[in-house]
Amino acid sequence: MIEFNWSLPMFDDDAGEPGTPPRRATLPYLTSIARSAQDVGFHALLLGAGYGQQVEAFTTAAALLQHADRIRALVAVRPGFYHPAIAAKLAATVDQHSGGRLLLNVVTGGVPSDLAKYGDRLPHDERYDRTREFLEVFTRLTAGTGPIDHDGRYFACEKAELDYGLVGHPHGRIYFGGLSEPAREVAAEHADTFLMWGFPAAEVSDIVEDMRRRALRHDRKLRFGVRINVIARATSEEAWAKAESLLVAAGGDPMCTVRQETDSMAQQRMFALGADGPDRNGAFWSGLSKLRVGSGTALVGSYREVADGLRRYVEAGVDAFILAAAPHLEECLRVGEQVLPALS
Repeated sequence: MIEFNWSLPMFDDDAGEPGTPPRRATLPYLTSIARSAQDVGFHALLLGAGYGQQVEAFTTAAALLQHADRIRALVAVRPGFYHPAIAAKLAATVDQHSGGRLLLNVVTGGVPSDLAKYGDRLPHDERYDRTREFLEVFTRLTAGTGPIDHDGRYFACEKAELDYGLVGHPHGRIYFGGLSEPAREVAAEHADTFLMWGFPAAEVSDIVEDMRRRALRHDRKLRFGVRINVIARATSEEAWAKAESLLVAAGGDPMCTVRQETDSMAQQRMFALGADGPDRNGAFWSGLSKLRVGSGTALVGSYREVADGLRRYVEAGVDAFILAAAPHLEECLRVGEQVLPALS
């Protein structure tokens, strides 16, 4: 069964049409998205954790899950911002209060200037060393098997213990991604679902095969996910008109600074997709990479064309999707009602 998740607007970026004032990420608005998402078949909601996010992910998840009774929260966690014992307690608390509806997206990379706002100045490869240690401690604590001692390079604890662990979940808890060699190795050892941004389906297929081999070396199996944007309309012409309007409204080169400083291989690949070759390849569009950081590709077209684009990822080995479009509420309903049924 394919898992479909929706990305929440964690800051004021949820304007639909050019010139429309952004919607604030208030609890009532997020709740309306959560209830709509669960009603149309989404499995979980992604809550981001960058400095630019105007609300904090764990506390937002704790509040939000009390107002929606089935949807799960996929909370982004940055190992450079939390001690693993604190993260474990936060995770266990939200999970217990929600009846086992917490998932975790462990995020190691990012824009260096963004990470520095939280005092995180480690170079690229060291961040993944820290993530490995974070996950080792976090996993031992959330297993709830007794006190642990740890004296590592980045973290230390003595007789740390949780009275209760995480409520069981059949598909695992940890979503994690990255294109670099250190990222792939950490994922092979510790991830349950390996996340990729919306690279072309052929590239995703190659990454899936590589990660399966790496995981087998650790006697593990991975699930695979893709985070991609969607612009779906009744006709292809309507969808592409919407896509082009986003570029016109943006103007200039909003990603210039990020392109110059990022040390993320995945982010560099996203920017390259927007700079090289045609923006369009069937329903696949790389134009968003000119406008935003993170996953900058989209599936654009009629409901059937977008569903077919998602199906190509499934054929490449993908088990889960994180989808997004703005405005989040209306587009969540549109995709859930028109696109997801076309995949059945």
